[in-house]
Amino acid sequence: MFIYVVLLSIGFIGIAFIGFALNILFKKNGHFPETSVGKNKALRAKNVYCIKTEQKLIDKQIKAGDNTICSSC
Repeated sequence: MFIYVVLLSIGFIGIAFIGFALNILFKKNGHFPETSVGKNKALRAKNVYCIKTEQKLIDKQIKAGDNTICSSC
């Protein structure tokens, strides 16, 4: 009985992958959604950056003498 459940699960997962692939192939301008914070337009519009960019911004403010960013540290 266990092997039937495993095979059925593998079958459903395979069908899902085929569905995703067909959606990407046949959709106009189809591509994988961008999950990286640095390249996501919606997050950039809200001024959300990746941690490396955030750290660079903080370092620039500290070098410029603006220590208000770290006043809670």
